[in-house]
Formats: sequence, structure tokens, C-alpha cells
Amino acid sequence: MTVPAKSFAKIFNSGSWEGQQKFTDSTLQTDDGTTFRIHRVVLTQRSEYFRAFFDSNLNQETIVIPKISSKILESVLVYIYTGTIALDEKNVGDIMVASDYLLMDDLMKRCRSFAIQSMTSSNCLPSLSIAWQFERLSVTKDYYKYAVVHFTDILETSNGGLKELPFEILQRLLESKSLNVISERPVWEAIMSWTEANSSIRLPHVPALLTCLKLDEEVDENLAAEILSHTIVSRNPHFFCFMLSNQLSFHTLRNTILSLHECLDPVFQNSLSSYDPRIPNRLHLIARLTESSEPWRSELFLSYDNELDYWRHIHEAYNFFKTMIVVGQRIYTYDEYDVDYIIDIVEETIIIRREDEVHMTMPSVKGWTITLGEKAYHIVGSDVFSYEFERNRW
Repeated sequence: MTVPAKSFAKIFNSGSWEGQQKFTDSTLQTDDGTTFRIHRVVLTQRSEYFRAFFDSNLNQETIVIPKISSKILESVLVYIYTGTIALDEKNVGDIMVASDYLLMDDLMKRCRSFAIQSMTSSNCLPSLSIAWQFERLSVTKDYYKYAVVHFTDILETSNGGLKELPFEILQRLLESKSLNVISERPVWEAIMSWTEANSSIRLPHVPALLTCLKLDEEVDENLAAEILSHTIVSRNPHFFCFMLSNQLSFHTLRNTILSLHECLDPVFQNSLSSYDPRIPNRLHLIARLTESSEPWRSELFLSYDNELDYWRHIHEAYNFFKTMIVVGQRIYTYDEYDVDYIIDIVEETIIIRREDEVHMTMPSVKGWTITLGEKAYHIVGSDVFSYEFERNRW
């Protein structure tokens, strides 16, 4: 569990470890010269690193532990001896790195659980940058998913860490089809803000970042003109393989991005460019019934990975959704009598339905029939059948 910080020396003053310090048989030393007297047999029980080290270095008295501060090592030793750890937002990253180095999977799992519960728009990207450097840190994917879902919130957070983000992480986020944005403007704003934070070094990366844009001609014409006229594009010497057209338009930007794939530096050759909309690979709709002092109510959530940490609340009602059907970007919720709500999951709004838009039969042993606009659907258990009017068949 997470407890207030306790010094390593104090654990030998009381409790089951009282007086046991006189039986220590080795010393750990950090880079700053701080030392800790320890019992080898205790450390080997909790750390695969120490088990392997002591097995092959039986006579070595002092063991130097590099790249781990004395404060973090002390916290790890307290955990090894007592099973308790004092975690907070400032030290969880360093303790996670230490647990990776010392091969302590149980401590790493505890740090991951704390990190997930403490994740915010302010600490997500800085923590992702640290975790990205270590392959064994499973929390990396949690920070990444949080950033994908809460990308717009992170952009609006003054200390969100975007400007300090390494290029490879920014590119991975911006090219994701699951990036939770309603247009490509936040993507462009991220590129612009990140580049301008250190333009002398980052201008060479702009061509590759532009390939992350997923543009639509009908809605992005003005954005395309804005991008092409911005100095990080129009005056960027690293756009060396083409000349910008005097006519700034969507087609100019589209052709520009497409041409980049042939002239980018080799390190960027594998950058992907797509003009499909950003649609998550997995999207879950979750209805939850809650019981309290108020009348029973149900809540509808949109989830990108079916985990509570990343749910987005999109609707609440004071009756329970008995059945729902998803057609396109709309959810139709209904009981045995009629449709209750029509919810647009993209706009996250309730739609005022017309009387002629939705019609549903009374339930029977053979299920329900619901008419949505000019299309009919028959629902039996978990199966939904669409009626083809032109062929007169389900």
C-alpha cells in the first residue's frame, strides 16, 4: 500500500526488524556516495537483479547502484523490507525506473496502478516521455492511450508538456487514427506550438509531422491555406523537393504532403499519410445503472479501450436503458414501448427526434422491429437484421 515516507534506518528501531541491522552483510552505494547496510538474503527474495548479482559476486562487500538517487533507493529498500511504499506524482516515475533496473515486477505493478489513478492532462505527457525510454514499463501504453483520448484537454493545459515532447512520441500521437479530435486543427496547432518552442532545431521535423494530417477537402480548405502560409512551412528550408504554389489551397497542401513521401530524409520515409477520418480501432459504448438515494438512473459512456480510466461520460438519464442499437454515429435507446433517446456519439448531444423518424413495434417473443428514417431493423436477442425494401427481404 501507499504510506507516508519512512526512512530506511528507522525500520530497525521497532517492529519485527528491531535490532536486526547488526546482522547486515553488505553495503549498497549510490553515485553520490550515500551508503545503506543491507541483508543479502532479504534483497534476493524481492529482486531478480540482486539475486543474480549476489550469486556471482559472493565476496563483494560494496555494490554501487548507478543512476538511482539515494532518496529513490531508500524508498525501494523500505519497500523490500516492509512491503510499503510512499508514492506521489513526483517520485512514481523514478521509482518505476528503479524497479525496472532492479527487476522488481511487483513494485512496478504497484507503481503502474498508482500512475493510472493519478493520470491528468498536466502530468500525462511528461510521464510518457520518461516511460517511453524503458521497454519494460507497461504503463507506457496507459500514458499513450490517455494522451490519445484526452489530446484536446492536454493542448489546453498550459503546463501539459507538449512543447517538451520528443519528436518520435509527438509523431506517433499525431498519426494515430484513434486521436480524439473533431477536426485537424488541433493537430496543426500541436505541430505549430511544438515547432515554435525550438524552431532552430525542430524545423527539419515539420515535413514529417505534416504527413500526420488527415484532411478533408470540404472542411479543411481554410486550414490548408493557413498551414501553407505559416512561416514554419512557407519559409522552411527543409521543404527542398518542391516549390509552394502561389495559389494556396487544399489541393496544394494535399499534393505537398503526398510529395513529401518521396523526398523526405530516409529516417522519415516510413511516415504514413492518410485522408481517412480519425476513427478509433476499438470503440465501446457502455451503459451503467447506478443506485442511490435518488431514483435509479443510467449513464452512457464512450470508451476507447473498455477500461474505466478512459471512459468519457456522454449522457445521463433517470431511467435505465433496457436496449440500445447503434446506427452510424447514433445510439437509439428504447424500452418495451418506445424510443427514449437518440444520442449522437460524435457530437455527444441528444437529438430531438421527429415523430416520423423512429417507429417501433411492441415487443414479442420474436423481438422488436424499429424503423429509423427509411430503414427498418429487426432485433432478436443479440442479432440485428436490416430490411431491404428493394428486395423485400430481411
